[in-house]
Amino acid sequence: MQLKETIHIDAPPHVVWEYVGSPDVWSLFHAKARNTRSVDTQGGRIGSRYEMQLSLGSKTAPSTAEITDLQPGRLIQVKSTAEPKPGQKVSAMLTYELEDAGTQTKVHERIDIDAPHINLFFRAVIWLVSRFGTPSGETSLMKLKRIIEEA
Repeated sequence: MQLKETIHIDAPPHVVWEYVGSPDVWSLFHAKARNTRSVDTQGGRIGSRYEMQLSLGSKTAPSTAEITDLQPGRLIQVKSTAEPKPGQKVSAMLTYELEDAGTQTKVHERIDIDAPHINLFFRAVIWLVSRFGTPSGETSLMKLKRIIEEA
């Protein structure tokens, strides 16, 4: 299952990169990531590992994450794995890609979720809501935009 969102932020890419370029600071804006910390002595490179608490509905679950692709100033891709219940592994590939749009930065967020325990009906509902629904609250990218533009 894939979820996508794009937003324009009134700031240059290097300013936006300060937030999306390292999972260490994702808990400032990301709706699902809490208490993110590097478990490597030298983070910020491919293979760097992180621990975080992921919000999964009304529950949180410990998660391990690893940077799988990194193009500084432009793209970061992180694979996160959590086990909300014994035997129920959930993994997601989170990708942030920045595009210089003159006086703004276009930020693309893509989340590829692999949760085999979610049945086909609920996958369809999640896809329909993400595709055609409107968020009931502030999305991660909306919060990121607000934080950067208010600074």
